[in-house]
Amino acid sequence: MIAEAMRRRDDFDAAGAVWIELADHQAWGFPRPWLEIRARFKDGKAVAAVPAYSYGPAADEMLAAMAECDDDTARICLVATLAATILRLHYDLGDGELDGLLAFRRSDPGSMGWMVAVIDLATGLSGVRGT
Repeated sequence: MIAEAMRRRDDFDAAGAVWIELADHQAWGFPRPWLEIRARFKDGKAVAAVPAYSYGPAADEMLAAMAECDDDTARICLVATLAATILRLHYDLGDGELDGLLAFRRSDPGSMGWMVAVIDLATGLSGVRGT
């Protein structure tokens, strides 16, 4: 088992983290997404501003791909990749460690739990300030 506290980066913020139990049955601290205000344009003029929670363009692309994906295995890979991207903001983790932390087991109800929690966090449905 990986010692979660030993893998933390120097800038790890435990108080500001959202704790999600992963496949190793330990809680890991995910950083919260940041709020972006995205302008909407018409004829070159900003006509509205829409708030969105984000971890940056790469994570946004993964979320968009998940919405379009109709293959369960591919969707699991996308969620695991998103989780790894976010986790690595707080932890020094190698691929072998991520293999164990982000495993999906049909017989383990916790597997679906961590996947839903990561998606909810990345989309701002949970874990953001005020929610």
